[in-house]
Amino acid sequence: MSAKKPTSQRDKQTFYASLGFFLLTCAVLFFVNQRNATATPASFTAPTPAQMMTLVPEVAANLTRMPQLPELTGELADQVRGLEQQVAACPDYGTERRRQMQQHIDWLLAPATLPQNMIIALGTNPTGKLVFGMATYTTAEWSLIARNPDSCLLPIGSYLNQLLLATGESVFAEFE
Repeated sequence: MSAKKPTSQRDKQTFYASLGFFLLTCAVLFFVNQRNATATPASFTAPTPAQMMTLVPEVAANLTRMPQLPELTGELADQVRGLEQQVAACPDYGTERRRQMQQHIDWLLAPATLPQNMIIALGTNPTGKLVFGMATYTTAEWSLIARNPDSCLLPIGSYLNQLLLATGESVFAEFE
């Protein structure tokens, strides 16, 4: 339905007055809304203090020690490199999962490259928790293929269980 055009002078004045009032109301609402969107209430002028988290002493020590650690050597390094070869040769890992496995292997071999937030997240046993993460990834991938007993993921899981034992973590029953 179209608006009827004003015909008399009085109708025109009423129409323009109503239109002016409407536009003025819209402008006021717009400016009030803009001001409220950019204004900061007085109660929020002071920054909120950061939350403090008390770290377990071992984690605090890891934050200082780990960035200074040399690359991994010895028997554990040989075991991790052996795992790296098994992962690279196993076609049952998805692309993203293989990338995650490689990231954990890289962190194990070069612990100084672990980001600070990861050191905190890994707790008191970063090496064991990295291996635990890889075992978790592997069991998830193995579940995706209905735990096929012929999969290359099963011997990798068994190998990860050996590393879990060596690093003081619990083994995964499905890989035994």
